[in-house]
Amino acid sequence: MADAALTPEQIALQEARAGREGYIHRVLVAFDQFWNVAGTGGLPDETISAHTRRVVDDPNAKHKLLAKVLNHLLDDIQPNHGAKAEAGDLERAQTVEATETKALTE
Repeated sequence: MADAALTPEQIALQEARAGREGYIHRVLVAFDQFWNVAGTGGLPDETISAHTRRVVDDPNAKHKLLAKVLNHLLDDIQPNHGAKAEAGDLERAQTVEATETKALTE
C-alpha cells in the first residue's frame, strides 16, 4: 500500500524536523543517500526511503514489488515513512540550494 499524501501542514512539520537534525542524524542521512545512489542508482541527495516511495507511486517503475515490501516494512516502524522522508529530503535540498545561491551571489 502506498503512503498517503501529506497535507501542506504535515509537509511543513516534517521539513521543520529535518531542518533541526543534529550532526549524527545528518551523517546517517548522508550514508543513506550514498547507498541510494551506489546501490540502487537513485538520485543524488535522495534517501532510500524517499526513493522507495517514489518507485511505489510510479506505475511504470521497475522493481516495484521490492519497493512495496520495503515501504511497508518502513511504515511499520514509522507510519507514512516514505512521504515523511520525501519532505525531509525536500527541506535538506532547499537548505543546500539557499546556501549555494547565497555563495554564488555574494
